[in-house]
Amino acid sequence: MKKTKKRREHRPIGVATKSKITKKSNAPSKAAAAPVDRNDIQFKSPRDQSSWFFSTFRAVHSSVLSSLEMGALPDDAMVEIPSNQDHCIENLASVIKGIVGSSWESSLCSGALGDLEPGSPIVLIVSSSAVRCVSLLKNLASLTKECKPGKLFAKHLKVEEQVSALKQRVNIAAGTPSRLKKLIDIGALGLSRLSLLVFDMHKDAKGLTLFTVPQVRKELWELYRLHFHNGVVEGRLRLCLY
Repeated sequence: MKKTKKRREHRPIGVATKSKITKKSNAPSKAAAAPVDRNDIQFKSPRDQSSWFFSTFRAVHSSVLSSLEMGALPDDAMVEIPSNQDHCIENLASVIKGIVGSSWESSLCSGALGDLEPGSPIVLIVSSSAVRCVSLLKNLASLTKECKPGKLFAKHLKVEEQVSALKQRVNIAAGTPSRLKKLIDIGALGLSRLSLLVFDMHKDAKGLTLFTVPQVRKELWELYRLHFHNGVVEGRLRLCLY
């Protein structure tokens, strides 16, 4: 008797793996961020932010501060972001434009060097990681089409490459504390045009920020004391917790 072969049932592509895909997509991401807490310091009033910032600064460097450095910050040291403005990365460009004011287009977008000091940004963003810097600059692309931003972090970028890039006009830059300090110390990153220093308050999956990651925190406050604090005290530089 001739045996008949069983016909194999053909299922649509993807049906067999649907449950696996679903499980995989629901897995927690390693790069997940902690949820936003509206009680965090960046959502407080400028006065509260200034008080917190300066008291933290003094606590870290009290033994080495001069009498000038011990003076309180100016009342307008911290910029005020409208309370109805979400502190999301997608809104950063509009927030910066609002802070810079009516001259934002010529100040932030123009690429002509002219008589300006090369490698001296108007806006400098300090973040805890290279990955975060890339994300921030990506969302500022509308402002950096003509004038390339400064990518001042260590991952995949050599100091020599950054020194070369800083020989051109730079309006906006983002970097990590250690690399920023190095570039300032060797004279590659200028500060003559700097008017806004933005601190990235993003929380990682562990709930840590630029101000609470131990090693980064140490580098951040050293950078601030050596290169930015006097500018804030003298009213030349304003701060933004975003």
